[in-house]
Amino acid sequence: MLIYFLLDCHTHGSEVHFKLLTGKDESEVVKILESKKKTGNQIDGGVTTRLFQCIHSVNGETDRQKIAQTIKTMKALDIRALRKYINDIEPEVDMKQKVMCSHCDNESEVSVPLGVAFWWPELT
Repeated sequence: MLIYFLLDCHTHGSEVHFKLLTGKDESEVVKILESKKKTGNQIDGGVTTRLFQCIHSVNGETDRQKIAQTIKTMKALDIRALRKYINDIEPEVDMKQKVMCSHCDNESEVSVPLGVAFWWPELT
C-alpha cells in the first residue's frame, strides 16, 4: 500500500502528491544516476532524479513527462520546501548513542556501526 503526501507549493501554485522513497526506489535512482554518469549527463547531482521518483502527481497530472517538465520549471523555493518537508516526515533511525567512559567519567556521543558483526556477531 502506497501512502501519498500533499504539499501546496505556494510560489508555483501547485499541489504536489508524493511518496517517500523505498529501498527499491533508491536502487532505481542509483541506476539512473549511474546511467547518466556514463553518458556524461549528470547535471542535477541526483536531486531532480530523486524528486521525480518521489512525485506522483502535480495538480492531479500523473503523466511522467509532464511531471519531469514541471520539476524543471519549479522555483528553487518550492523545491527547497518540498525537500525539507520530505526530510521532516521521513522516518529515520538515530544511530548515535551516549557512552560514559568507565575510567574518566567523560560522556560522549558515538555512532553505532552497522557492519556484519552487528547482524551476525558469530561471523567475527
